[in-house]
Amino acid sequence: MEGSVLLIWGSLALMAGGFSAHRMGPSFQRSRFGPPIILLGLASFILLPNGLANPEAEMHDSLVSSLPWLTAATVGTFLVLYGAPTYWKLQPVPVLLGWSSIFVSWALIYSGTPFLDSGEILRCLWALLGITLGFTAFFIVTWLSGRNYGMEEEASPLNDEESRVVTSILSRRLGGDGSGF
Repeated sequence: MEGSVLLIWGSLALMAGGFSAHRMGPSFQRSRFGPPIILLGLASFILLPNGLANPEAEMHDSLVSSLPWLTAATVGTFLVLYGAPTYWKLQPVPVLLGWSSIFVSWALIYSGTPFLDSGEILRCLWALLGITLGFTAFFIVTWLSGRNYGMEEEASPLNDEESRVVTSILSRRLGGDGSGF
């Protein structure tokens, strides 16, 4: 196996390992190593030497050409999730910027596609109809279940005293000093 092939698969493994380490959450100290490991894997993937074998070269070219729209979609998703209402407080600027970034990602996807023929357009319409029917069924079931069981009162956020109690309990249970909270 040549070095560039090992480098491409090693960089993908680094990105997956970094994502797994990052998903461990703030209570584990090794979660802070996730983003640098992901960036190391991404940098080694993008800055690969030339001369890859055919399957890896095609995969590399495909993934690198997807980076612009993938980046826009990822940034947009994080902004929408960050601005989503928490305790009924909506942050409209991050949500608007996030959805704008997601629409830009779709525009980037469709700007690189060749002209579609009528058969492909028909298949896309059928797929869109199926997605719409699925979402409609989901919203109807959600509406019916909410109507039958009613809404419960939403819990208020913790005040300072409650936050200190929870922090001290978790610190004692986890054996930490509470500085990570």
